[in-house]
Parts: sequence; C-alpha cells; structure tokens
Amino acid sequence: MKHCLADQVIKKRKQHLHQEGGLEAVLKKRHLDFLDILLCTKTENGDSLSDKELRAEVDTFMFEGHDTTASGISWLFYALAMNPEHQQKCREEIRNLLRDGMAISWEQLNQMPYTTMCIKESLRLYPPVTSISRELSKPLTFPDGRSLPSGTMVTLHIHALHHNPIVWPEPEVFNPLRFSPENSISRHTHSFLPFSAGTRWVFLDDNLSPHFSLHALVCRLLHTCTFSPDFLPEPKPTSISAAYSLPPPGLVVGSSITGCSMQSPFLPHGNQVVQW
Repeated sequence: MKHCLADQVIKKRKQHLHQEGGLEAVLKKRHLDFLDILLCTKTENGDSLSDKELRAEVDTFMFEGHDTTASGISWLFYALAMNPEHQQKCREEIRNLLRDGMAISWEQLNQMPYTTMCIKESLRLYPPVTSISRELSKPLTFPDGRSLPSGTMVTLHIHALHHNPIVWPEPEVFNPLRFSPENSISRHTHSFLPFSAGTRWVFLDDNLSPHFSLHALVCRLLHTCTFSPDFLPEPKPTSISAAYSLPPPGLVVGSSITGCSMQSPFLPHGNQVVQW
C-alpha cells in the first residue's frame, strides 16, 4: 500500500513535468521541490534514478519522517499527561516565554530548556524508531578482534539502548533532568539515538531538536491546554515490523476556552471526545 501511494505520486509528478515542458524547463525554476530534485538527479554514470530508487526516497520522505514525528508527539503528550508536575513546569516556561502572544519565532524555540529536556526524555522512553538495520558492505572488525563478514545484517535495538540501566539509572522513570547539561556531559553521544545517527544525520544538539515540530506543537498546546490520562491501563509501546512505535491509546485534553468540543487528533483510535 505504501509503495502504491509513492508510485502514484511519482507518476503524477512525471506527467505534470511533461506538461510543463520537461526537466529542462523545471530546472529553470527558482525553487525546486523534493521530488523535482530527485527527478533531475543523475547518477555517477549520468543516468537518471530508476523508478525503484525514486520510490525508496519518496517512501522515506513521506512516511518515515511523518510517522516517526507523529508517534513522537503522541508519546510526548502521554508522558506529560502521566507526569503533571513536569507538564506544569513546561507550561510555566512556555507562558513566560510567549506572554500573551501565540506566535512562535525560531529563536524562541531555542529558549525552552526544560521543555526540551522533557521532549528528549519522552523520546528516550518511547523512541519512535525502535530499531535500525544496516547490511555491511565490507567486513567489520571490532577492537577485541572479533569480526563480521561482508553482507551481514546488523540491527541496533534503540529501545534497549535507551533502557540500559548502566547508562540510564531507573530507566522506566520519566526524569527530564537526565538531559541537563551537567548530567549529559559525561554520557556517550550515541547512548541517545531517537531517530538514528550517522554522518548524514542531524543530531539533537544541546538545545534544539531538528524535529522542531515537536517543540512548536507542544509550545502552542501547553500554552492553553492541559493533558490528562484517560485512565485506561497503561499502554506499552508496540512496533510495526520491529521498526516504528505505535502511538498511545489516548488522552483527555482540557482548555481554558469553553463552549467547544472536538475529536482529539491525539487519539489514534478516536475513542475520546475532547471538551473545551
């Protein structure tokens, strides 16, 4: 199903480009979108990307990025609902920052240290990407002399990495102060990998996550809303094909704005109505 949607997007874009005059006309545009760039890309041999290669890139852009962010946001609000004292500290920080306004600047997203620590702690407890796998293109030798041959599939279990009690004491406890500067300085940089890592990856730096949508959304909602659990049994993160975490079952959202009701976008099963 995922591949079919990506194939449809690629096919329609190719048809649209043909109507516009082909790739040469598109290259004259001042701004190219993601798919246009892929369609104009050439390999080292001068060939265009195959439909299979295009589909792999479109799948990554359309699903991996959006699904992981959506899961991260859902579990973040669940963690804040289950830990109201931390939710209130985040709310106070956000309100002091925004005052009476609701507009958020890029600079302000970098001025929420406690909220950032809560986001990171939620991503540690409930990583959106639970595991990553890579096939070795050449033999790998470890410092102790052991080695793996070329072609071996190596899998890193991020959920287990984030719950290692040697690195994270009391790993099941929600404790944002794990990510305070003084507690983070001696910890290995790869002990926290919520979205993978590597030379082609943007790390979460000491202040701001590259997934700024988490900061922006929690900032807007905590400014006026309060999150509380729906008192169902505590959910456990489950995964699809041992790769991505599913969102929690639901939250109840309250707001100072009255007279409105809506179906909560944070409840994947749609079984709760939010009263505002």
